[in-house]
Amino acid sequence: MTAPAEPRESLLTQLKGLDDRFWIVNIMEMFERLAYYGVRAVVALYMVLAVELGGPEFTHVQKGAIFAAWAAMQSVLPMFTGGFADRYGHKRTIALAIVIKVIGYGMMASFQSYPLFFAGCIFLACGTAIFKPGVQGTLAATLKKSSASVGWGVFYQLVNVGGFLGPVLAGVLRILDWSYVFWACALIVSVNFLWLPFYKDPSQELEEADHAAAARKLKAGWGAISKGVSLRLAQGWATALCAVVGLWFGMLFVGAGLTTGSMDLGVGALGLLLALAAGGLAWAGARATLGGALMLLLLVLVATLSGTGATAAAEAALSLAHPDLGAVAAPLGYLAWTGTLIAPALLFFAGDKAAFDQGRTDAFGIYVASVAGLFQPRVLFFCLVFSGFWLMFNQVFDLLPNVIDDWMDSSGILLSVGDGLAMPGVPVLVAGLGALLYGALCGAGIYLALRPDRRAATEVSAPATVVASLAVTLALWSVLSPPLGQLLPDRGPRGHGGGQRGRGRPGHGSRGHRAAGQLLLGVDPIVCGACGKAACPRPGPGGGGGGGGGRLRGPARHPG
Repeated sequence: MTAPAEPRESLLTQLKGLDDRFWIVNIMEMFERLAYYGVRAVVALYMVLAVELGGPEFTHVQKGAIFAAWAAMQSVLPMFTGGFADRYGHKRTIALAIVIKVIGYGMMASFQSYPLFFAGCIFLACGTAIFKPGVQGTLAATLKKSSASVGWGVFYQLVNVGGFLGPVLAGVLRILDWSYVFWACALIVSVNFLWLPFYKDPSQELEEADHAAAARKLKAGWGAISKGVSLRLAQGWATALCAVVGLWFGMLFVGAGLTTGSMDLGVGALGLLLALAAGGLAWAGARATLGGALMLLLLVLVATLSGTGATAAAEAALSLAHPDLGAVAAPLGYLAWTGTLIAPALLFFAGDKAAFDQGRTDAFGIYVASVAGLFQPRVLFFCLVFSGFWLMFNQVFDLLPNVIDDWMDSSGILLSVGDGLAMPGVPVLVAGLGALLYGALCGAGIYLALRPDRRAATEVSAPATVVASLAVTLALWSVLSPPLGQLLPDRGPRGHGGGQRGRGRPGHGSRGHRAAGQLLLGVDPIVCGACGKAACPRPGPGGGGGGGGGRLRGPARHPG
């Protein structure tokens, strides 16, 4: 006779039973996603924008290199930072991540040179990679099995709220000034510092109650991860990665003899020998394996000497087999660099597996065990399948803005929607509804999070009310201020200000509501070639329609 099934809790009961920290980290995630997707939605356009239009005017190849490094850093780094978040605390890693992300946004706003803007993007990627494990670790630690599905569903819905409003806000700010996009995102992510004082770290609860028990639990956890990876599995993957690195340096050696000269020729030969030696020593016992790890670490330093000619040399070598194979050189180079970062950890793991099986909790031990744990068959299979999804997603997400901007004629869509929003008051009404929704989500989340003992609403403390009210106010201000500014009279010269409507020649202000409607969509109104101010999307000289987000390729006439 089977036991009767437990009655299922209602949705409302499950939501009320969610931990206070669940709501805090959800609000943090929503603000972080609002800032992140605000930048990602428009940064592809900004990077290739002409200098005279306010952009750095990178090439599309440079833009692709930035996105590749950005994605690699943001995807690979959490493999290590997750372990550090559990070891040193979710709250500390979240605070560190916010600081790093603010630095990244600030660099992207301040610098237009390729190396410094590249560095800003990497800072942002690193901050995101450190932020994620702390937030999701808190969710995993605080969700009960009975409400886990509801909890993760709420989490991703709030992610979508931030991801939806971020591009809209960025689309408004970039019309005003491109730097406003990055500085606003730095400010938005900094709002998360408000919630940290009220956030009790679940990863530190046991340590505060019983330090010895917490240490034993942490040690046992890392030991279990190590035991899940066999010695032969670690040795096999280390050898395979060394072979990939050796192949790269072998191509560099062959190609250097054809193109770049003696320096790359020597680097290629030395790198090939070191990679082969490290791969062979992986099977030679503890000391030899540790020696192989040291040699592969040296290989990382050697690889930095290969200079910019490495890819060209590898392309030359691959082209000997077939002319079209040269395009494989760059991806293979990224794979080789990944191998030089991961293979040493596997070699150290294989050389001292008995110690890792006991559970090493020092920083280096956590790094090595984190890398080795990825090669558990089920984990590796999941990573490979999921990486296919992110490959397709990033291809579309990074290229689509430029495709629309350069190749799509969206003027008809903008005219239709712009006319629909051109009635006075409609842009502000739409923005107000969005702001109220966003503010209500922020305020309700913080309000729930700051009621740890589930007291009646009338007994909620003053700090809880103040912080929730601040969340609502910030949300209202951030979304409402741009469309409200569109309706205010412009104090500029005659012919451009909204205050000149109906007197003399109509200025740009006569189209203010249409422009405000386009700003709400996050797209460019046509820019007047004579004055640089926003105009309505009408055909310019020669009768051409607006291309790519409603922007004309050439000077636009004054409306009217």
